[in-house]
Amino acid sequence: MSTPVFVEVTNTLHANWTTGLQRLTRELLSRLPRSEQSDVYFVPVIWCEDHEGYRRLTDEERVALVYPGEPAASALDRLPVWAARTARLATSGRVGTRIKRAVKNRARRPSTPASEELVIGELPRGSVFLDMEPSWHDPLPRSELLPRLQRRGIPIVVVHPDVMPERHPDWFLPEVVRAYDEHLRAHLRHSALFMCISAQSESDLRAFCAEQYPDHEIDTCTIKLGADFRPLRFQHDDKALPPAVKRFVLSVSTLEPRKNYPLLLDAFDRLRSDYDDLGLVIVGKPGWSTEAVVRRITSHPEYRRRLIWYRSADDTTLGRLYDGAHLTVTPSFYEGLGLPVMESLQRGSVVLSSSGGGLPEAGGDFAEYFDPHDLDELVRLIRRHLDDEDYHRERLARVSQYVAPTWDGTTEEVLAAVRRVVHEQVR
Repeated sequence: MSTPVFVEVTNTLHANWTTGLQRLTRELLSRLPRSEQSDVYFVPVIWCEDHEGYRRLTDEERVALVYPGEPAASALDRLPVWAARTARLATSGRVGTRIKRAVKNRARRPSTPASEELVIGELPRGSVFLDMEPSWHDPLPRSELLPRLQRRGIPIVVVHPDVMPERHPDWFLPEVVRAYDEHLRAHLRHSALFMCISAQSESDLRAFCAEQYPDHEIDTCTIKLGADFRPLRFQHDDKALPPAVKRFVLSVSTLEPRKNYPLLLDAFDRLRSDYDDLGLVIVGKPGWSTEAVVRRITSHPEYRRRLIWYRSADDTTLGRLYDGAHLTVTPSFYEGLGLPVMESLQRGSVVLSSSGGGLPEAGGDFAEYFDPHDLDELVRLIRRHLDDEDYHRERLARVSQYVAPTWDGTTEEVLAAVRRVVHEQVR
């Protein structure tokens, strides 16, 4: 008898991003078995507000899940910095969170009406629920959903990235901290298995659980995320770098406080007068509490000349940037793992990474590390790669030996973990 595994993709389809947990969701669902002939098969679903239940995807949504279009900027991103800040303040707090959730739910309605035949309603007994995306943003809070599933005997498996909103709430908006806290505590009470993206992520989760629920045991495992990605054939690289940039430092990540972009900008300002061919390329959408960083980038004297900021980039462009970068730098204070480090190494780029969180797991012996609080150390590392060609070639040779984990491998690990939960449920 085959077991259906329902995977919510409401946030992934709405956000339309191809990074982080959204990349994980898209990569895995393009590989995991969908056929009922398999012992376990995976069914992507979205929350249907009209029916107050889940439904399967329309044909349009299934295509969008595997072949996402250009990420759409949010309304706040299109506002001036001062106006965006005012809007975020106005929609903060519990009331603001409910308003934004209602607006997002309406925006999630598909352009093609869903057939009644796609509606599932309550998930059937004998199935599994896999929470893979950043679901603390999803319309149905997990504090409501998970007890309902558990009462129906449906085991819950969750992909766990990190506990950063709990450990460093100052890096996040208050409403995100509240939503994440509610989400995490619901999973700690009701989930059968946590699939953690790194040993650091697993250790942090277990420590948090021991502090908050000392008498409660959780089941965890780690999965290795893939670093390979294939540009889609219809994507076109139309982002040519300015002629002034001959060598460039690349950084790929959302702009948010924990990403530590001020350190990288300080390093660029220290070096740019000594190397007139040096550019800094940043790829990442603007996040929260980054008005000062955005203002610093867009008002910089080298902006759009030697300081380039791409708010979004498809995989074709991202691959070309990884291939062409003299160095890739990840200055984050903390990461649960660090996919850009792995993707950079997979494309043959020399990587300088901070030592925060799980980043040393991502880079292993192939990356060079610095203290995320030490500007002098970062400047020294970059300067050495600019001045010492022999050393730079040695590091390139070292990177060429990197064997990247693959999404096919991740898929096998996820399948094995889900099968274990299914078998334990049957016993």
